Amino acid sequence: MQWRVINDNLEIDTFFITCAEYQLFINEQQKVGENRQPFHWKTNRFPPGSAKLPITGIRASDAEAFCEWLTQQHSVLGFKYRLPTLDEASSYPASEMQIGCWVSVGKNKVLAGIGNSQWQMWQRSLADVLDRSCLLDFVSSLIFALDRVSAFDIDLTLVLDRAHFLSLQQARNHALVRARDHALARVRNISRNLALQLAKELSMALKLAQKFQHELIFDSDIALNQTRNLALNLEQNLVCESDLVIDLDLVRDLDRTHEGNLVNNFDQAHDLALSRDKALRCARDLSHIIGRDLARHLICDLVRVCDLDHAMRHTLYLNLDLVQELDRDLDYALDLLRTLNISFIRDLEQVVKCARYFTHDLNYTSIRYYLLLVAGCWYWLSQIYYKIQNNSQSKKVSNKYYELSQDYVSKKDKILNLYASFVLLEQRQSGTIPAWEGIRLVRERING
Repeated sequence: MQWRVINDNLEIDTFFITCAEYQLFINEQQKVGENRQPFHWKTNRFPPGSAKLPITGIRASDAEAFCEWLTQQHSVLGFKYRLPTLDEASSYPASEMQIGCWVSVGKNKVLAGIGNSQWQMWQRSLADVLDRSCLLDFVSSLIFALDRVSAFDIDLTLVLDRAHFLSLQQARNHALVRARDHALARVRNISRNLALQLAKELSMALKLAQKFQHELIFDSDIALNQTRNLALNLEQNLVCESDLVIDLDLVRDLDRTHEGNLVNNFDQAHDLALSRDKALRCARDLSHIIGRDLARHLICDLVRVCDLDHAMRHTLYLNLDLVQELDRDLDYALDLLRTLNISFIRDLEQVVKCARYFTHDLNYTSIRYYLLLVAGCWYWLSQIYYKIQNNSQSKKVSNKYYELSQDYVSKKDKILNLYASFVLLEQRQSGTIPAWEGIRLVRERING
């Protein structure tokens, strides 16, 4: 720390708190069950080689807690540490101009010290990455759904192979055993063929995702068309109706009739086949949704409404519990729409069902897929009520639907800003867009 005198009782640090200095605070807080590390760190320790670099990505509440901790550590020296005021930070600028610091403005905490040109550059960087991230997330959501089906395929294959091996160990001089073996061989072939077909579709999706990731020149219109075509092909090729479950029921019944010892294997296979069918239907529904050009509408709105300041503030306070709040709002909107007896409600329920599919194993990746689909719900809801409002004869009813459509647009924009915060977090973790919320200190002498 290098202190610059403000007056006889006040000094301000002209440098930012470093990663190594802040790490001491993290370590102490962990002992009492508090996590104070920046969100964009992949572990609870600063990245190698950054010990002397300024700590960034700090929440205002953590910056204040750091000051309180430092005051306790140095209380015997007769100093109190706090964040600077806006006037103090402006009058005594830091040497590092690409990092901001939290300052006090009355009872509020705001970020100061970053020039407009730097802020605009980061805004452009976020805007540039949002359309690519949106498209890549739609393709990745399809891959995620197909991977789940593929996992069921693998488990089902293993169970059927084990059942077939055990079946071969039994005597074959019984007609029911021969019938069961024949049916089992057929169901194994069906299962393997379905798995091979799915593998081809999954391979196509993976190739498109890799292309989006590595393509230096990214044409948004071409990429949108490629995403839409992939989704439409998947919707057409993902066959949900098969004889797999029926054949497994037949094999299980034959085994039970013979009083065989494979019934547990067939029960397990039957459950896996049902789960596979459910997952496949979700993948197909998702393909249908994306094939309706949802990405094109959302990308236009992402670039239009997403603001770096909002995205940054959301990034500092990301909370996966927000899913429950978003779900409640959606349920209320769908209940309201059901009273109008509109056929499109089925499509919206399908979107909500697909969105919730990504909340089974909630993490910062799957929640982005969820947010895109939820934003799509609010987009379509706003369009429905806008059309109702335009067709309404009653001015009173018309105003009601207009207010709803505007409210739903507002919800969609809010969720897109939230989505942008998750993208920003990923960009910070990869180092593509830096974090810039640092800590500067004011040291105040306590008169005994």
